[in-house]
Amino acid sequence: MMALLPLALAFQVQVRIGIGDDKDKKAKAKDKAPTADEIMDEAERADSARKKAPRRIPLTDALRASAFKDPTARELLLRARVARLTQDSLLVSYDAKSYQRISVGLGFKAIGRERLLFRHEDASHVQWHRDRGAWVEVLGRRTALPVSREGQAEANAGMGDVSPLPYYPGREALWVGNGIAKAEVDERELIHPIAEGAEAYYTYETGDSVIMSLPAAGVLRAIVTAQALKL
Repeated sequence: MMALLPLALAFQVQVRIGIGDDKDKKAKAKDKAPTADEIMDEAERADSARKKAPRRIPLTDALRASAFKDPTARELLLRARVARLTQDSLLVSYDAKSYQRISVGLGFKAIGRERLLFRHEDASHVQWHRDRGAWVEVLGRRTALPVSREGQAEANAGMGDVSPLPYYPGREALWVGNGIAKAEVDERELIHPIAEGAEAYYTYETGDSVIMSLPAAGVLRAIVTAQALKL
């Protein structure tokens, strides 16, 4: 029994020393300064978050009050803003024939008529459903590249990336670029006159009205609102 006691004491000391070493290592790792790569990664994450945040003029009560020439214009803007982001919920499906044509030409009046540099055409049968997505049948496609016969096949293959879908939910169909609709304005892009915060950039005024008779919907009255950039 007396012979085993020193061995037990030695074992206990070794265990305690091992625990102490782990604590020291954890403390050193905690106090260790970040590396250059870690600092760069953190800076890139912060810069990416900053770029994603929209850049715009803060909308004050004074800017909001000066944006509308009459009360009707304000009411129409607010209703259009809601409809712009909610209209897609009414679309369940569609079946359509899609045709698109892209042409690029170059001409000098002093020399002669315009010359065709590039042209692409394609036709597709498109079926879209909210629950199933899109089904596209390409009916025909052709590409003309008169300036380079050798590159015509390559140009035709590259135009396969052009979407034949006439519409998909969230698309900004009536705005420059046809991108995804964004709820808030961003100065790094074109300022959409209906997006949230546009009152800081535009003035709105009620214009003429148009009355249209539709077979299924009866009489529809549309009121036109004019927008002008604030100078």
